[in-house]
Amino acid sequence: MKQYVISTLVFIMAVFVACNNKTADLPVVTTGNAQLFASSRTAACDGTVVSEGGGKVIERGICYMQGTATPDISKPHVSSGTGKGLFYCSLPDIGEGTWSYRAYATNEAGTAYGDALSFTMTADSNGNTSVTPVPGGESGGNTGGDNTGGDNTGGNTGGNTGGDNNGGNTTPKEIKTIEWAINEINSNYSSPGAKSTEMYRFKVKIDRLTTNLSSVPSPYNNVNMRVYDETGSIYSYYTNYLDNQPFTSSSKVPLEGSEIYLKAYIANYSVTEGIVYCELQNGYIEEVLTQGGGIDMTPPTAVKAVTVAQFLAAPENLTQYYQLTGTVSNITNTTRGRFDLTDATGTVYIYGLTETYQPLMYDGEAYNDASFRNLNITQGSIVTICGLRHSYNGNNEMFGAYFIK
Repeated sequence: MKQYVISTLVFIMAVFVACNNKTADLPVVTTGNAQLFASSRTAACDGTVVSEGGGKVIERGICYMQGTATPDISKPHVSSGTGKGLFYCSLPDIGEGTWSYRAYATNEAGTAYGDALSFTMTADSNGNTSVTPVPGGESGGNTGGDNTGGDNTGGNTGGNTGGDNNGGNTTPKEIKTIEWAINEINSNYSSPGAKSTEMYRFKVKIDRLTTNLSSVPSPYNNVNMRVYDETGSIYSYYTNYLDNQPFTSSSKVPLEGSEIYLKAYIANYSVTEGIVYCELQNGYIEEVLTQGGGIDMTPPTAVKAVTVAQFLAAPENLTQYYQLTGTVSNITNTTRGRFDLTDATGTVYIYGLTETYQPLMYDGEAYNDASFRNLNITQGSIVTICGLRHSYNGNNEMFGAYFIK
């Protein structure tokens, strides 16, 4: 009897040890498409963790590099949460040229990768940027490294945010993402002025009200705004209030930072040099979920007055404003204010100048209200301006600049 009990205990312990020694498989992850993020030099990419591989995914994201080589997490990468489901990443400071990227997911067994995809970032003479996918390869399944795993059985890109994206099922409110809207416009509304015949619902935050309420007579028939979600940003024009009614007063207009349900048509505003300009039109705020506090329009006080040479020698910084005085030349955009500024020590490119201070938007991009045309600045004008030290594609510039005198 004693021997039987001992044998039984040994068997149970062996089973216990075997179960606890079970190792997790690598996750299964897929790579989604790349889209232009706002009107910036940032690319928005997505991925989907289809399976955690029997272990918890502790990190997931997108790794990327310039060129056509296959990136891994030893190269630049941006992480985006943990666990299973659809996720999004913004790849910052993408210069012109071809870039490769792929999704990754890490659990206790190691790091798995999705397919490596590529896109080309281009810019026109006015600095407007666009992303074009490079043909070759479809997202799905796992590739790269020692990642093995099943087929991609869910997680369509451009699906709905929130929870796991298994096959692109919609939420009860049928929420569409901004990324979906941009894809849909590019695919099915490629002619200038084309607009959808039905309205779609978006859960977004208000980044910037672009209608000057003080100059619009009451009632406010509609307002214009820039809105965003975790997949990107877009402008919404001719936006009404609840039940598609005009705003009765400025106090009814949700402030910046407000989270709303917005219902609107998707539209192709124009096509310029092959770039489709997407927007939402003739929509209305279906529900205000949280009320934002607006934005602080007070100009910065900690401004350093420097020469062009000192400005160019300073490190890049999106919080420190510098004041420059110089002569204007080579104006390349008379609406947004893009030109060269020269003093006795050197020349710097000014990437946009506004009449008054405009805080940076939520994604670090400068808001330009096209007020440069009000300043009557011409070739040879001597001006004093303030802005931020920045660079693009290896070229130094002043960014988010506003007029002083």
